[in-house]
Amino acid sequence: MIKRIFVFLFIFVQTEFIFAMTPKPGSTSIGFSFLNPTGMNFKSWISENTGLNINFGVDPFDNFILFMNCDVQYHFDLIYNAPLATGLGIVMTVDSESRQRDNYNVGLHGLIGEEFFFKKAPLSFFIEGGGVFYFVPFNNLSLGWTGACGFRYYLTER
Repeated sequence: MIKRIFVFLFIFVQTEFIFAMTPKPGSTSIGFSFLNPTGMNFKSWISENTGLNINFGVDPFDNFILFMNCDVQYHFDLIYNAPLATGLGIVMTVDSESRQRDNYNVGLHGLIGEEFFFKKAPLSFFIEGGGVFYFVPFNNLSLGWTGACGFRYYLTER
């Protein structure tokens, strides 16, 4: 099933329905992401190749804990003129149902992904994944992962 999804995405990307480009500085979008995290997504372009990405949602793979992150993403053309994104940011998770005193984690988040823009609609499709190094609480250092795909609707001209 996973292989079929990736084959579909690869074929979908190669079609003429998508035109790879980067939005103008100041463009903002709001969207929805699936997987980890599942929730709302906001992106604002600081320059032609740099964006600020903010996610609020839940982690459906870890007892639906609250998940928030903020990344600065750098985009560059690599595959089929599609902007490949690399980024670095901060992640915070909160487990509201935990009875423990330390029911939160804060970590450093690194990611890689890709974003595709529709030619005639103010929409984009993205897919990204990465790792997290949780360093707070200090007595519980751990590693984690994130991986999401979703859509964004551009509120301002791109």
